[in-house]
Amino acid sequence: MSKKIPFLDWKSYVDQITQENQRIGSDLFVVEQDASCPIVDLDVFKSDVCFCVFHEQGSSVIKVNMKEYDVSAPSILIVLPGQVVEAISHSEDLKYKVIVMSRHFCEGLLFSVGETFQLLRDFSDVPVIGGPDDSFIFNIYFDMLANLLKAPENEHKFKAAQHLTLAMFYGYGYVYTQVKKDEVSLNRKTFVFKEFSSLVEKHFQSERKLSFYADKLCVTPKYLSVVTKDLMGVSALRFIEGYVITEAKVLLRSTDLSLQQISLRLNFSTQSDFGKYFKKSTGLSPSAYRKGD
Repeated sequence: MSKKIPFLDWKSYVDQITQENQRIGSDLFVVEQDASCPIVDLDVFKSDVCFCVFHEQGSSVIKVNMKEYDVSAPSILIVLPGQVVEAISHSEDLKYKVIVMSRHFCEGLLFSVGETFQLLRDFSDVPVIGGPDDSFIFNIYFDMLANLLKAPENEHKFKAAQHLTLAMFYGYGYVYTQVKKDEVSLNRKTFVFKEFSSLVEKHFQSERKLSFYADKLCVTPKYLSVVTKDLMGVSALRFIEGYVITEAKVLLRSTDLSLQQISLRLNFSTQSDFGKYFKKSTGLSPSAYRKGD
């Protein structure tokens, strides 16, 4: 990769991939693409925007905050600001539509509305929606938004786009209402893992020892590892490692931080310890990964 993009700064992409009638400044834009022309040239990144990716055709495998999702048409992937995204693979026939919304666009409306805030929390837990009814909602919204962006500039254009977006999120409300009706109460294993996952997301940069998380949850390390293995198919240590390695990849490919600085940020005693940890997990040294070897 020849260009480094700090935590996927979408503003640097806007002019490259959209025409003026496909966007409102750098706050909102829409685009249609296929597998031959990816929007982003990073295999892993931390999003600084909210974006919705509607798979019209084909499929992809994507990790969001370390959890892997198989996204097949017709399905929609919704990623929120601050989430870590890793593109694993995609089919050759992939075709998709993307709507990208800046924090400024979202914060003015979505994050200040209580009901919508709850929906956004739901999207964080279940970012993939699939089914003909869901694609119908998205396509109506996408077409209306695309037509709005093509309209002449006026003082109400930004607000109109916000309210259209709010309507889309409300349209998806029934999906999560139904999911919640169908959910059974969380069993102990599921509860423990959800708490563990939240703790790892908060502390992985400073804590890699399983005992730290087990103590916080008042369980034994062995029990925590069994729970994680049962629900995720990997050990608890491997789960923690996934967060550390993903963050390391983001820092290596998306910043100019030195290996020593990255080692310190991830709480390794020495650069050598970081290098061994990274290579054991990925098969590459940090330097080789940064170079794209």
